[in-house]
Amino acid sequence: MGTGISSINRNVVSVPITAAYTVGEAVDQVLADATSGAIAVTLYPSSGDFAYHRVVVEKTDASANAVTVSDGTFTFVLSAQYDAVVCEMTQAGVWFGVASFDS
Repeated sequence: MGTGISSINRNVVSVPITAAYTVGEAVDQVLADATSGAIAVTLYPSSGDFAYHRVVVEKTDASANAVTVSDGTFTFVLSAQYDAVVCEMTQAGVWFGVASFDS
């Protein structure tokens, strides 16, 4: 057998949103449509039980309205269609941006 992931314990949970949203612990991907106005996406508070959890937030619309991703200390702004950020929580419960993608 090779190395790598041999199984995944659950399906990816993807949530489409059009207004302010607080990411829950079970959510893996947020698809934000800011056509109607700017959207604030809040990452859930730190928890040792969910260390290393990754969340992808993507802006899906072409409007000029921004999608702001934050946990209160970490902030990232998505301004163009298909801009995205991958956020990960460390073992210490601190959120940070692992990667960002510009359209």
